[in-house]
Amino acid sequence: MKHFLPWILLLALAGCCQVTELPPWPIESNSDMESTLYRFRLEHSDETKFSGLLALKPREDGMWSVLLDATGIPLVKMLVQADGTKQIEYCATALRDTKLPELLGKLVEYIYFTPAKVDCPWYALSRVCIETEDQKQSIKWKKWGPIRLWEVKQTTPSALQEKITVHMNLSSISVQLLRIDTETDK
Repeated sequence: MKHFLPWILLLALAGCCQVTELPPWPIESNSDMESTLYRFRLEHSDETKFSGLLALKPREDGMWSVLLDATGIPLVKMLVQADGTKQIEYCATALRDTKLPELLGKLVEYIYFTPAKVDCPWYALSRVCIETEDQKQSIKWKKWGPIRLWEVKQTTPSALQEKITVHMNLSSISVQLLRIDTETDK
């Protein structure tokens, strides 16, 4: 029984904590962002499950996301709003019963709309932090207690060489986005 006492106290203390919602990510930070095209690769347990293209276009209230196959055919078109609401405008018939549209919405939310702080404040048992190693790389992550739920690693050697990697640790899913320079790739 004495081994369970610390856990009971921790749960009681966590239950008394005020759950504070994080403010939405300021959309103004995306207003100067232009439409961007990425190479998109989805892996599960280090095995590539899907590759294609992802087009992102910022709006005042969110981000338009269009997932295309390798030939450029649209598969999913959705609006992810700053508050996390996702509106699917189009989803290809073959993908309606999959989790790919939901995953796409989570990716955009984690990358662009989940606020993170350098000082890593706790909100009940969860926290979202950002670590910046230098001007060219940053890592944003979310933990619940000791468990890291997801992480977004953004590397930008130059303005047009952006690479974003998202790891969803509990499901062993990894997504890699490589920015395509539309000016030189034409």
